[in-house]
Amino acid sequence: MFPADFPSLLGFGDERGVSPVIGTILMVAVTVILAATIGTFVLGVVDDWDEGEPLVTFQMHQDGTTVVLTHTGGETLDGENLYIVSELDGSLGNYAGTNGQACDMTVSTVRPGTECQISGAPSGDLSVVWRSNGRSAILFESRVFDGESTPTSTPTSTPTSTPTSTPTSTPTSTPTSTPTSTP
Repeated sequence: MFPADFPSLLGFGDERGVSPVIGTILMVAVTVILAATIGTFVLGVVDDWDEGEPLVTFQMHQDGTTVVLTHTGGETLDGENLYIVSELDGSLGNYAGTNGQACDMTVSTVRPGTECQISGAPSGDLSVVWRSNGRSAILFESRVFDGESTPTSTPTSTPTSTPTSTPTSTPTSTPTSTPTSTP
């Protein structure tokens, strides 16, 4: 009564065409979700990386109760973001003088070669602390001794050899006979 391929005429029986379409849609959805997740992670890491602590080096020299902190290399920094912190007295202020006067002279831009002189520095640990956008990092820390000089590593030139006087014997004359000619 019905032809043999009647179910296929009504759309029943051969469902192979639906399975690849659903598989493709699911694969596209997974790819979009994965790309969004990775993109969010990468953008978050890049934002954190941009706000990381600066790469700088400092050196401290002490003469009595006066301490000189010198930026010896690395990035240029905003003086408002650099604070001098004492172990005993807490924050002495920032380089720029906008939040306490740490340096004898205000320093708005801190680049290699910039010095911060602190007269009457308290003894104990003294730190240079960077603060920006709710983040902070100790960039340098050294101990200040009470009125004494601290050993600091300073480059020195290679010593040159200097002649020294070495005692040597002085020549003395020795009598010798001189031959005389005979006629």
